Amino acid sequence: MIRPILPPHSLIEFLLRLYQEQPLWFFSLLSGVGVFAVALISFIVYLIRSESKSVELKEKAKGDA
Repeated sequence: MIRPILPPHSLIEFLLRLYQEQPLWFFSLLSGVGVFAVALISFIVYLIRSESKSVELKEKAKGDA
């Protein structure tokens, strides 16, 4: 029988107990966090690159004018 997981005192205790009692849920949570982190980093890199390209285009337009 699966016991309900009560609110933990800390995140580390929660993760350790989840790993011990429900390893599948622990690894699912871990992979979900990893996918979210990769998506967030990719989006930030995209924003930085698009901003630097727009700055280059503005400088090129000033030079052409």
